[in-house]
Amino acid sequence: MNQNKTAKYFKYAIGEIILVVIGILIALQINNWNQRSKEQKLEQNYVELLTQDLQSDAENLTDLVMVSNKIVNSKHILLDYFDGKTGKPDSLSIHFLRGIFSSIQNFVPNKGAIEEVKNAGGLSLIKDEMLRSQILKLYNAYDSMEENTGKNYVENRNIMRDLVYEKTNGRLFITHEIIDQNLLNDIIKDNEIQNRLVNNFALSNNQELKELLQLNIETIEICTDYIQQLND
Repeated sequence: MNQNKTAKYFKYAIGEIILVVIGILIALQINNWNQRSKEQKLEQNYVELLTQDLQSDAENLTDLVMVSNKIVNSKHILLDYFDGKTGKPDSLSIHFLRGIFSSIQNFVPNKGAIEEVKNAGGLSLIKDEMLRSQILKLYNAYDSMEENTGKNYVENRNIMRDLVYEKTNGRLFITHEIIDQNLLNDIIKDNEIQNRLVNNFALSNNQELKELLQLNIETIEICTDYIQQLND
């Protein structure tokens, strides 16, 4: 009888232990699920913030590409004129101002969201490897644009402006908007000015802006698709 009671108590104790273990496992599972849910919401929030920044960048880049296209077009018209391929255009002043005095703004990306992600723990917060890679690729391209092509373009533009003012003794403009046509006819034939125009980084700047815009749009699409996946 004692052996039977002991066996029953032993079975009961084992059952109690199993129930406790199951309870602990369930509690851990619920806790893990809650933790994953919190991490997913945080991840989605960061991706949404990044997407908003990228959409703002896309608008900015679109405007810059439009301005850059006009500058490149004016550069081609001036170069054709220099090479004798075309006659003197009636709008020479406009193309000169665009080609040499072009005041296109530098592209300054929105980095509020990406900095917030970095401060919170880095891109590892975003679980999707393809999306992480795409975001990193885009922001590296942003940095490259700022440090290389964009920087060279702005520096050359400033040198060209100073050169024109120097060669015309600052008298190129009759008024704020009207150019002295006689001085323009002389300065447009200057070899140094022409060489500066040929090598003013306008084409490379234009191409890189277009590539950035395309990469930006691709990243927005990937972010949007991923947000949809998280919601599903």
